[in-house]
Amino acid sequence: MPMTAGLLRFSESDAPAYRCSQGILSFRELTAAARRLAALLLREVPPGVPVGIYGHKEPLMPVCIAACAIANRPYLPIDRQIPPARAERMLQAAGAGLLLAAGEGFVPSSAAAVGPAALAETAFDPDKEQAAPAAACPGDRFYLLFTSGSSGEPKGVAVTRGNAASFLRWERPLLSTAAGPVLSHAAYSFDLSVAGLWLALTSGRCAAVLESELFGDYPALFGRIGEAAPSLAVLTPSFAELLLASPSFAAERFPALRELLFCGEPLRAGTVRRLWARFPGIRIVNSYGPTECTVAVTGCEMEEWMAESGELPVGRSKPGTQIIVRDPSTGRALPDGTAGELVVSGDSVTPGYLGPAQGGFCTLDGVFSYRTGDLGLCRDGLFYCLGRLDRQIKWHGLRIEPGEIEQTLLRCRGIAQAAVLPVLRGGRVRRLRAFVSPSGGVFLNPAALEETLRGILPAGMVPSVEVLPRMPLTPNGKCDYAALKELP
Repeated sequence: MPMTAGLLRFSESDAPAYRCSQGILSFRELTAAARRLAALLLREVPPGVPVGIYGHKEPLMPVCIAACAIANRPYLPIDRQIPPARAERMLQAAGAGLLLAAGEGFVPSSAAAVGPAALAETAFDPDKEQAAPAAACPGDRFYLLFTSGSSGEPKGVAVTRGNAASFLRWERPLLSTAAGPVLSHAAYSFDLSVAGLWLALTSGRCAAVLESELFGDYPALFGRIGEAAPSLAVLTPSFAELLLASPSFAAERFPALRELLFCGEPLRAGTVRRLWARFPGIRIVNSYGPTECTVAVTGCEMEEWMAESGELPVGRSKPGTQIIVRDPSTGRALPDGTAGELVVSGDSVTPGYLGPAQGGFCTLDGVFSYRTGDLGLCRDGLFYCLGRLDRQIKWHGLRIEPGEIEQTLLRCRGIAQAAVLPVLRGGRVRRLRAFVSPSGGVFLNPAALEETLRGILPAGMVPSVEVLPRMPLTPNGKCDYAALKELP
């Protein structure tokens, strides 16, 4: 079953392919189930029309994802933690023709839906027909993901099969050839999941996933990791620090763990040193890339001198991808060692956003490129990320635009002004803090506003809300974010 042209076919052995809290699927079971669902998609969804997939880490999730790959229908993963109103807007923006609901909790009004019971009946009925892979080309859309948008609406990113193939061809040799399971905690609506799931499935390794319910329960979490016995874990640095908070996260308990791949947010030297102390000899690979450039565009193995030098490199650019450090004002290419904006071009760059929004997509020196908004530099072929040029926040690997939260607050009755800031501790975002001021003497209830936000925004984007009589302003009349940072 080809994921895309030029990639390895799925194994059809009885070896484990997917492990979650609900059980284990073999490659043979997953492949057969995906082909049955693919037959349904080929009948019900026109070519090129996206298919929404709703759920969390249920066994039906990888089956639905693989079915879309077989049928050559782009898939849009929607995690159950995304509020229904936002999920509805995502389906509408994507133009989805069908929703495959692997989990309960969401019934769309803008697209037909197949619920969990009907999906399971179709996927696991041995008498149902199985589809052969549909014809595909590199330019066909493979999956869609939505990122936070500064205008107040999420932005849809369309990733092609060629984009995904290029990433996976580079990712596999970057990591070891060990055959053990691949552990991942990322939700499928976050592109880090692409690295974990597709790396495993296209290399004959088991994808072992951790459900979000486990994250605050160390005994259950470590029990699940121990059962999976992964040789590779695909993590955000924040999740690694959560694991390291327990002394039980060490080689003595997880002897099979040999390799860690990091992406999604900055990795700190202190985290690397702590991991080496707990897991002597473990291989740590750092990587970097925005969703608009297909998961990651740089990577390298951490070495001792890197962890001692302070700022960790995010690696060398992948083949087929060019990264140029440019002056953010003029677009001029900057010399080695000079900080500027990281601008990406090549086969990792996706075609653009859904709809009219262009954001960082542009043409520079005649080449279609993506302006990341990340401040960085290149030294001796290694790239370093030094922060953001705008207000965008990275929290637990998720990309958050404070402007989207502010716009959502401003649509609430009685709010005249709104400002959102990250609360930092040890250089890492710990929570979000929102300040609002009322209009016309209206009473604002912070708890009620937070509850309203929970019905509109993903859980990770909901801030604590504080009411101010008036918002501090700069001399030119704009919100004084510096003054807000100083408030206790």
